[in-house]
Amino acid sequence: MDKSHIQKVILVGGSSRIAKINTILQNTFPDISLCKDIDYDKAITKSAAIYANILLNTEIESPLFIEDITPFPLGVRTFKNEENHTFSVVLQQYSIIPCSHTRMFTTAKDNATTVYIEIYEGESKIAEDNQFLG
Repeated sequence: MDKSHIQKVILVGGSSRIAKINTILQNTFPDISLCKDIDYDKAITKSAAIYANILLNTEIESPLFIEDITPFPLGVRTFKNEENHTFSVVLQQYSIIPCSHTRMFTTAKDNATTVYIEIYEGESKIAEDNQFLG
């Protein structure tokens, strides 16, 4: 999609109050006034309904284009030493999902027959400082 096809830029929630975001968007789309007066709950509800229609593969009469992304990096806890475990990113922040990514890890001990994998999301290099997902 080319930016000339964009007719309206809508900001909801916290993004509408970030001055730098407003400046970048206004510079990127100088001929479009930013819409910040949208009811947050209504925007989320309508977007969820449109996304549900997309997931159900039904025809929808909307010019909206919605992508699902990872809001934070996703990764696994890896062994560093007895006290610390590092967070090894597998999917970068804002990756469009669903997606596929491969990364190779090795076990801490030779001839291991099982591996316990812990999934986290977050931005800290220390696994336990991030949100444990499972």
